[in-house]
Amino acid sequence: MNDDEKPEDTIARIGTHKLGVKLKAIRLLIEGYGERPGFRLFMHDYEAEIESGEPRIASDDFIELKWAKAEAFLPTIQTKGECTRLYGEYLEKLKDY
Repeated sequence: MNDDEKPEDTIARIGTHKLGVKLKAIRLLIEGYGERPGFRLFMHDYEAEIESGEPRIASDDFIELKWAKAEAFLPTIQTKGECTRLYGEYLEKLKDY
């Protein structure tokens, strides 16, 4: 998130930059942080919806775009990045309901 952005602005920017779509923030799902050498990375996972456009790879950051159910992330929680770990924690909390 850039210094001058609200979370909704960041979601819209990332939707355009990474997926080529217009995203609208729905609600905050979970917050957390990850330790990095020399700093702490604060993260916020949001539910968002596509307002317009078709998802496509719009950035050199990705090779493939694939739709998957949320449960597909569970086996990778401990081996992938902090965002995946945080989303996994959110999914685990849902199991308690």
